[in-house]
Amino acid sequence: MRSIILGFLLLIFCHLTISKCIHSGECPTYKFRCAIACPTNTKEEMCAQDPLCCIKDSQCARHQKCCAPSCGCYNRCTNVTVVNN
Repeated sequence: MRSIILGFLLLIFCHLTISKCIHSGECPTYKFRCAIACPTNTKEEMCAQDPLCCIKDSQCARHQKCCAPSCGCYNRCTNVTVVNN
């Protein structure tokens, strides 16, 4: 019985943790993407030089997601389209 309760609590904890890290909504889609040569630096190195850069949703405001731009080498916090099912 304890293992069932612990498993249930772990499941709830994981769900709450993930929902705080991944914001709801969808990133915009682009019909065309520009073809530019990006430096070989890692995203972390590139984002250290640009405060608008992001690597994960938790770095963005709650109404934004970390999305790939239509033209650029690294992700940016972008307003999202909320999809209601």
